[in-house]
Amino acid sequence: MDNSALRGCTVLVAEDEPLISLDLCETLRRAGAHPIQAPSVAAALAAVDRERINVAVVDIMLQGERCSALCHRLRERGVHFLFHTGYPSAPEEWEGSPILTKPASPAALVAAVKVLCESHRDAA
Repeated sequence: MDNSALRGCTVLVAEDEPLISLDLCETLRRAGAHPIQAPSVAAALAAVDRERINVAVVDIMLQGERCSALCHRLRERGVHFLFHTGYPSAPEEWEGSPILTKPASPAALVAAVKVLCESHRDAA
């Protein structure tokens, strides 16, 4: 895997399953990104307020709570995101948002995040 594909990209990983979160973060780290883990909506919101996030990988349900508040905050901040979930489609209000179905391959994850990072850089 190209360890520079995501260089300079800070990625919020909003995932409540510890092993999945660790796997996603390690994949992103190997691709050159700086991942920030958040196991809950509250932790993710705090990270968005505290850190300079470029893009986010978001599970639809975090510890039994829908991710809507997080997605709204990301949109307010101009942070592009994708869903990484076991659900077959994005929530209706976020229809059209990129989605990776669990378990996504490392290559698919890196490719999808790379597109978002590049669109973030183009918008900046």
